[in-house]
Amino acid sequence: MRRLDRERIPPPPCLARLTGGKDRWRDAKPCRASIRRALEAMQGRRCAFCEGHLDQRGQHIEHLWPRHSHPQHTFDWDNLFWSCDQSDSCGHHKGNHAGRFDPAVLIDPTQDDPDAFLRIRRNGAIEPRPKLAEHARYRAAETVRVFNLNLDRPGHRSLCARRRRVLRQYMAREPDLLEALEAFDPAERAEYIRAEIAATADEPFGSIIRHLFLDGL
Repeated sequence: MRRLDRERIPPPPCLARLTGGKDRWRDAKPCRASIRRALEAMQGRRCAFCEGHLDQRGQHIEHLWPRHSHPQHTFDWDNLFWSCDQSDSCGHHKGNHAGRFDPAVLIDPTQDDPDAFLRIRRNGAIEPRPKLAEHARYRAAETVRVFNLNLDRPGHRSLCARRRRVLRQYMAREPDLLEALEAFDPAERAEYIRAEIAATADEPFGSIIRHLFLDGL
């Protein structure tokens, strides 16, 4: 999960013509293309939760606050995200398999900095950051659980395996990269890391590269 900047993207004007609790989601069908364009401008073609490529994993518009239990938020721009269509993670897992949860607890990548709550390990697993306060740790763990972000199984559906593959391919370019960086002076090291994080920021599952540099995995 990565930070998303919703403030720079104006909400689709058609949302203003729909009222949560009165209109149904099906009434938004003529608006959905505009919603997807706005979400793409915010997210790129990457899932807001697992960061997988939506052209490969399918896509749907996801409500962070579920519309069946919180219909008043159905057309709130702040509540809409682009999720992959994987059935056992992300939006579909939240809606069909996560059981009871409080949406106010979940990390909202447009309101919260996920890096303040979560870290990605070398094995591709996501875990709460050490030394978080109790409630922050609960939010981190509940977000991973509800979206099933540590899905790890054989085959292309495994999120942990995809992260491991991204890291392995990146490190294959320069296996001794972290050791080589120790020889840089601090300013050169900081600039190199900044450039590498920027260069991989829009890649599917690219957050593991950011965490390589920020946390050393």
